[in-house]
Amino acid sequence: MERETLETIHQLANERLQLYIMASHQRLADEQYARIDTITARLYTLWDQYRRELAANSRESQERVNAERRFSALAARRALAEDSSDNRAA
Repeated sequence: MERETLETIHQLANERLQLYIMASHQRLADEQYARIDTITARLYTLWDQYRRELAANSRESQERVNAERRFSALAARRALAEDSSDNRAA
């Protein structure tokens, strides 16, 4: 999902850049100025959305890492307990 958001950001930023380049050579039509304003407003929203997506994925990744650590610690304790019981039996 974040990849799609970033692609949209790039597309809109490139479109806005092309309009700015065009504006440096000629006067833009009112519709083109309005398009720049629309793109700029949309980019603010998309960047916020992108940051939220990254943060959500970061939290999910951290939760996965924490779960794996808990599982590894539990498996290590079980292995130690089995070793201890095997050593006592022998």
